[in-house]
Amino acid sequence: MHRVVGESDANEFMAMIVGELAARRPALRDQSGRGFWPTPALFPLLLAHCLRLLQQRVSDLYLAGKQDHGELLATCRCNLLKLVSEGDLGEDHTSLFLADHPGLVALPRDETQRLPFSGFCQQVLSIEDPIILLGVLMRNEAGSLGEMESLLKEDLIAPGRFSEVHLVEEVEHAFLAEGIAERLAVEPELSRCFEAGQRLHDEIYVGLAHGWGSV
Repeated sequence: MHRVVGESDANEFMAMIVGELAARRPALRDQSGRGFWPTPALFPLLLAHCLRLLQQRVSDLYLAGKQDHGELLATCRCNLLKLVSEGDLGEDHTSLFLADHPGLVALPRDETQRLPFSGFCQQVLSIEDPIILLGVLMRNEAGSLGEMESLLKEDLIAPGRFSEVHLVEEVEHAFLAEGIAERLAVEPELSRCFEAGQRLHDEIYVGLAHGWGSV
């Protein structure tokens, strides 16, 4: 049984699952980028989805006269904005990835939808609770450095500008994600939802090696 959040470091956990994915799907170990595609195209959408839902919750709280909770979540939104502005939404990481993996441009859409990370992204995109979604995404950010190192080690992606940028930026992103978790910890209900999102992330992530995709 895989260890989940609270029992395993995010970097260790995500690196382990990527390693299992590589072992189970050797055809993806060709540095073509199929082993991580379409995450670079869809992750910005996941972040934008979270920002929209989070701002909706902030606005609803203020309109309901719940200023304290509104201010708390507004602070989390500001941290999230810092994280995304220095990454997927402030820069065009998709173009960097495609420059390193040019063969993906011609990949048929139906084949893209069968790739393991496609299923992961689509399931996360379906989450409508902003705090749960925030927990999912911040758990992912906390372990992205380990993920990137494992993707390179297992030849699921090619070394290039995309990986160079992420190996530097993910350190700061993990720090900002930790700050969001600390802020939410002061409010029990929000903290429970956030932690539920972190656990959900790990459950979905396990599917990369044990259920998503068929190529």
